[in-house]
Amino acid sequence: WTATQVDAQTNEAKDLGLLSGGEEGIVEEALRSAIALHMNARNPTPIRTCWRDETTGALDPENARRYLAMLRKVQALGGFHHVFFITHNPDAAAQADAQIRAADGRAAVLLPPFTEAV
Repeated sequence: WTATQVDAQTNEAKDLGLLSGGEEGIVEEALRSAIALHMNARNPTPIRTCWRDETTGALDPENARRYLAMLRKVQALGGFHHVFFITHNPDAAAQADAQIRAADGRAAVLLPPFTEAV
C-alpha cells in the first residue's frame, strides 16, 4: 500500500515516502490541523487559541514560508483569535506577527522588524 498526495502546485500525485523532512512536517501538520478544525467546529465551546509546539524543526526557508501560510489559513478557517507557535527555526520566527522571547526568568514581546537573533 502506498500513500500519495496531490501536489497543489503541479497537480501531480506524489508518493508520500518521497517527501523531504520539511514536506513531511507540513503534511503532518495539515492533517492535524484539519482534525482540530473539524473537532473545534463541532464543539459547543470552541477553542479560540491555537497552539503549535516545536513543529518547525525540519523546515528550510521555503517550507517555513509555506508552514506559516498554512497556519494563517488555519487561523482564518478556525476563527482563532491567536495562533502561538513555539520554534527555534529563525526562518519561521522571522515571519511571525510578534515574538514572545523568554530568557533569564523574563518574557519580552517584540514586534517586527525583529533585530535580535532568535
